[in-house]
Amino acid sequence: SINPLFEITLIKLTSMGDEAPRVKPVIKEVIKQEPVKVETPKVEEIKPEPVKEEPKVEEEIKLFEEPIKEEPQPVFTEVKSIGNVIYLKDAEGEDSFHIDSNLMINIMVSSKKEIKTELIDGWKNIKKMSTHPSLGKAATLLIDGRPLVASNKIVVLEYQLPKLAEKVNEKGIQADLQTVLNEIFKRQMFVYAVSRKESVEYQSLYMNLLQIGKLPKPKDINLEFIGE
Repeated sequence: SINPLFEITLIKLTSMGDEAPRVKPVIKEVIKQEPVKVETPKVEEIKPEPVKEEPKVEEEIKLFEEPIKEEPQPVFTEVKSIGNVIYLKDAEGEDSFHIDSNLMINIMVSSKKEIKTELIDGWKNIKKMSTHPSLGKAATLLIDGRPLVASNKIVVLEYQLPKLAEKVNEKGIQADLQTVLNEIFKRQMFVYAVSRKESVEYQSLYMNLLQIGKLPKPKDINLEFIGE
C-alpha cells in the first residue's frame, strides 16, 4: 500500500531535522615564536683625556680703583673794571631801564648782524663765570637770555620768563652785567632785556613798517649813550 510508505517517509524526514549536524572542532595550532635576539652594538670605552692644569700665576694681580678726577675750579684773575656804566639816554627810569617801541625800532634798524653772531657764538663762555664770587649772579642771568639784536654799544636779550627780563633791567645789576660781557667779549655794552611776548611784538612791528616803507633810515638814527 502506498499510504503507509508515504507516512513512513514523512516520519523519517521530520526526524532528520531534529538532529543537529555534528561539527568537528577546528583546533588552531598556536605557533610559538622564538624571541628575537637584538644584538646591542658594542660601545668602545672612551677614556677621557687628562685635564691639563694651567700653570698657576705666582704674581698676584692687584686692582686699584681709579680716583675720581675732579674738574678744576676756574681760577678768577682780577676782572678788569669797566669804569662808568653806559646806558641809553632815553631808557633811564627810577629803579630800572625801559625802552619804548619807537626807540626799540631805532635800535633794531641800527643793529649789526656780525656783532650779534659774535655774541651768539661765544655766549656759552659766560658759563665759566657763573661761579664767580661777585659776578656769578649776573653771569647766570645772561646765560638764561638769548641775543636778539646788538650793535656797538647795546645788546637786547630775549627771555622766556618776564621776571628774568625785569631783573636784567634793574639799575643795580647793570654794572655787573656789563663787566661780565666786557670780560668775555672785550666789549662794554648796555644790556637790555625783553620777554618773549615783547620780542614777537617788536619783530611784528618792524616787519609791518618795512613792508609799508616806514622804517627810519640808519643814517638818520642817533643813539645817545650816557657814561661814555
